[in-house]
Amino acid sequence: MYSDNIYRYNDIINLSYNALCFHRKMSLNDRAAQFSSFAALSGYEAAVKETRRLVEKRAVLADDELYRINFLLEQLRAQLDNDILVTATYFIPDERKSGGMYVCKTGRVKTIDENKGLLIFTDNDEIPIEELYDIELLTEEYE
Repeated sequence: MYSDNIYRYNDIINLSYNALCFHRKMSLNDRAAQFSSFAALSGYEAAVKETRRLVEKRAVLADDELYRINFLLEQLRAQLDNDILVTATYFIPDERKSGGMYVCKTGRVKTIDENKGLLIFTDNDEIPIEELYDIELLTEEYE
């Protein structure tokens, strides 16, 4: 049976190929597109990257730490006219998953907006007071 298959196409195997005249030859780019990779799970890589991204848990402050922050805010409020340099460490909640990150900001506080609960710096950055983790009033030697 195998020997029959060997000689089955001998009559046409060496003939030249004549392209059909009513079909255009496909460009190499179009031919390559047929065999390009296919992403069966669209968005999978983005989901894995998002899962891999690390966030920190928000720390719960003890009563004495809250008292210390409130005390320093009162000192700052009393000395706003003196243009005091401040370093504030605060929590920024993550928009996509639970947790967030802690950020430090050093600058001069312009005002404390008690209605909105914001520390407003001279460069117009705003920090929510409820997100404060630590605050430090700095001396001029820091600069």
